[in-house]
Amino acid sequence: MKKITVLVMFSLISMFWSCKSDDDSSGGSSGSGIVQVVDGVSLNLKSGTIEDYGEYSTGVYNFDIVLIDKNINNVNGQPVPDGNTFSGVYFELFTDNPNDLAEGVYTINDGFDYEANSIGWAELMTNVDIDNEESGSYRDIISATFTVLDDGNSYEFEFEGVLQTGEAITGNYSGSLLRLDYSDEEGRNVAGSKNRSFFSK
Repeated sequence: MKKITVLVMFSLISMFWSCKSDDDSSGGSSGSGIVQVVDGVSLNLKSGTIEDYGEYSTGVYNFDIVLIDKNINNVNGQPVPDGNTFSGVYFELFTDNPNDLAEGVYTINDGFDYEANSIGWAELMTNVDIDNEESGSYRDIISATFTVLDDGNSYEFEFEGVLQTGEAITGNYSGSLLRLDYSDEEGRNVAGSKNRSFFSK
């Protein structure tokens, strides 16, 4: 099911230019970090978003993290990256904190019954063009840990895992995130559908 719906997740142009957000701030996000893959991919992370999808099940809340190698600006409540192409990582995370990601270690969950401190989906994206949703390369991260060392106004993350192609991936990020609130949207799809608003229509 995830394979069938993954392209829906990456309709970037719709998100960047048409998606609605409840975020009121005029700034974007800024930070620093790196992604390293054994096959030679190296990304310098510059910014990211945290997307609040509200309560997934009783006492479990869904937040998605997207970290990319371009600056993201908040233009009238919409995240707009510098330039037309970017690379980065995506993590779908579940926590028992309704307001933010709780500090701690999150691990991949292969099922669809997500509990606190689990990862529902993770992916490495390279050379994605926002004018062509089928562009770029997308590789699932099939085994991973994502550690939240600090949250709030400034975040600190570390992550590592194995791609579907067998390469090891490691990374970190420290800095602010553009917060997007989709918890009140009707008909939203969460947990496994990959119809994420950072990428979807």
